[in-house]
Amino acid sequence: RAKPVADEYRKKALDLYAKMLQSGLKANDLLEALYIAGFYSFTLGSVDDAKRYFDQLKSVETIDPKTKERHRGAPYLENLAKEVLEGKADDKVRFANQMN
Repeated sequence: RAKPVADEYRKKALDLYAKMLQSGLKANDLLEALYIAGFYSFTLGSVDDAKRYFDQLKSVETIDPKTKERHRGAPYLENLAKEVLEGKADDKVRFANQMN
């Protein structure tokens, strides 16, 4: 489990992301904010909140920059969210030259 200091920063960040989500973000920023809010909620033990944020990833409308086609959701973030809920993800920073 993370040190309490890290959790305090996560709580503060989660409050900021919750406010950002109320401000009408554009699609890519909204997707990122939903994922981060879900991840921090899960990390802090609020699984139901995490699921609520992650579920919203599926409904955000995006436009493919190459094809200009409209889509709903972001499969790469949805897959990351699934890993979080399965306990397979963490927030440790890894660099290319470090062993995992």
